[in-house]
Amino acid sequence: MRILLVQPYAGYELPNIVMKLSASLPAFPNLTLQQLAGICPEEYDVEAVDENRGDKIKFDREYDLVAITCRTATVPRSYEIGDEFRRRGVPVVLGGYHPSALPDEPKMHADSVVIGEAEISFAKILKDVQKGRLKPYYQSDPVDPKLIPPARRDIIDYYLPLAAIEATRGCPVNCDFCFVHKIKGKIHRKRPIENVIDEIKTIKQKNLFFFDASLTTDPRYTKTLFKHMNGLNKRFTCYGNVNVLARDDEFLKVASEAGCLSWCIGFEAISQNIIDNIGKTTNKIKDYQKAVKKIKNYNMNITGSFIFGFDGQETTTFRETMDMLNQLDIDVACFNVLTPFPGTKLFERIKNENRITSFDWTRYTCAKTVFTPKNMTQKELYDGTIWVLNKYYSVTPTIKRVVKNIRHGFHPFMNSLLGNCLFYARKFDPGRN
Repeated sequence: MRILLVQPYAGYELPNIVMKLSASLPAFPNLTLQQLAGICPEEYDVEAVDENRGDKIKFDREYDLVAITCRTATVPRSYEIGDEFRRRGVPVVLGGYHPSALPDEPKMHADSVVIGEAEISFAKILKDVQKGRLKPYYQSDPVDPKLIPPARRDIIDYYLPLAAIEATRGCPVNCDFCFVHKIKGKIHRKRPIENVIDEIKTIKQKNLFFFDASLTTDPRYTKTLFKHMNGLNKRFTCYGNVNVLARDDEFLKVASEAGCLSWCIGFEAISQNIIDNIGKTTNKIKDYQKAVKKIKNYNMNITGSFIFGFDGQETTTFRETMDMLNQLDIDVACFNVLTPFPGTKLFERIKNENRITSFDWTRYTCAKTVFTPKNMTQKELYDGTIWVLNKYYSVTPTIKRVVKNIRHGFHPFMNSLLGNCLFYARKFDPGRN
């Protein structure tokens, strides 16, 4: 069988030319395509196309199946691809976060829709295609992590300085804006450590990115994983939560020794009432500074994520957030406009309150407003987010953040330099609302 795996072009969803160019650089891997390829039998002819890297889809090539993975902002392009292949008589399967949240919509552009994780469903699809009995929908129970095959990185034929990997699935934290539950579920599942280590040993790149929702969910498991990674000569970045990173020195020590360069932390907001209302049980505002200091003590960087638009936030929130950022010693900051993605509790609530102003999925990028906030206008929300972006990445503070990391060593310094350069460039052309 000849299988085509597709990641649709996301350039139109990015807010400016700098971000569009950065998306086309062969720096960040598409783990989903590699994981899908890992499910296919070795004798299958598997081709992967990531349109963000400039790969071109050959619509006139003969395929037995086309599988498209998509998120909300890329579904219009996904539907275009699906419609064209179906017009040519090729079976099309759609999966990902958006199809899992609204399966009936993508079904109009595909022969079949995968709801949730793909390991079990995609294996069934491959058999059903051969029999000519493709079902309209496929959904399975959460996959046993022992059965998650290693990703097939050989299907990407250009050089990537960074490789992605996944050690765990699921997140028990119940944030109302997060769509991870729609695919990965709320139950935290861990791959056998020997499986993860064996996969890492096959990866030629020195730099890894763990795609896990959080590697602090089970500190005991992660400590053991990191101890086994010690000596593999890898450098890596991962997601983590404040509650563990503010308290567990042993965890941070083991992470640093294993090669961790940076922690990506969802600080989200600077008000404890808002944090509590959105269900972010891992965050205590009083622990923010403590977590940052401890991480820096072990020569690791911090990329912090902040979201604007929550109920309870006002126009004063932007300046108050900048005041806190001036106190925190984080290296890189991401500023997002709250987006009610389908499949989240936030989406259902905002929709029921008739506050959603756009169902144009291409706007669901965390960079545009698609709903009416409670205590400000949409324009105030957008303009305030851009103001924080420009203020944080003004020349002098940006240089100071980068220079500070010289004392932490070459790799943390370069990590900070690259992150700050990317977002500093973005402020010159943040895009229009």
